[in-house]
Amino acid sequence: MRETSPQLQSAASEGCCSGDRRGYQWHQRTGNLPACPASHEAAIAYGREYLRVWRAKNPDYHRRWRAQQQTKGGAS
Repeated sequence: MRETSPQLQSAASEGCCSGDRRGYQWHQRTGNLPACPASHEAAIAYGREYLRVWRAKNPDYHRRWRAQQQTKGGAS
């Protein structure tokens, strides 16, 4: 069985998040919104880093997407 850290156990028992990205996911899952500032900032930082890495791996994604849309007969 998976063990949780004492900090997470106390946070879970209090019905509160852990103040990181996982805590932000907890807020979203439970509907306890708006998320606390610490969790919100952690989620923003994670997303920013994730997109930076993703864009480096897929540099021509937008160009390929636009070409695909034009062949479908999409607008603009």
